[in-house]
Amino acid sequence: DSLHAVDQVVPRMQMFKNAGFAFFRSDWNWAMVELGKGVFEPKNGRVPYNNAIEETGMGNYLIATGYNEPICGEKSYRKPSSIKHFGDYTAWMANLTKNQNIQFEIWNEYNHAPFNPSGDTIETYIKLQTEAYKRIKAVNPKAKVFGMGGVTYISNLYDWVEEYFAL
Repeated sequence: DSLHAVDQVVPRMQMFKNAGFAFFRSDWNWAMVELGKGVFEPKNGRVPYNNAIEETGMGNYLIATGYNEPICGEKSYRKPSSIKHFGDYTAWMANLTKNQNIQFEIWNEYNHAPFNPSGDTIETYIKLQTEAYKRIKAVNPKAKVFGMGGVTYISNLYDWVEEYFAL
């Protein structure tokens, strides 16, 4: 889970922009960002990539995802405190990116077991989305925040979406 060519990131980001790309997508897995409770030190080149996005004027498509068992005490989101901690993580990312054209996706492919190994429910996903939305918008009202991106056909797509909208 590392980003490559960090030393060449600005010219490469400029290359994407010159080619007509509007956004750069990156996944900031929570466990790779918050290393201790309230200690946010992103690893593996994430900050240089973020800075290059800002410097070149690219849009930032950032995926907030993952568990952080050392922070939550669980590898799921069954406790309300875990959802609040997820909100802390998304608020920190919103602050870092507040001067950017930013879009946050809350958890890509949540309905697919490899990306949701604890089997957290749709109800839990909606709670995560709601908490993240409130916390991100409190920091950056201009940010776009959405979920259900990448809902995959591999895992129960239609049943999952129907249940999501029924809640």
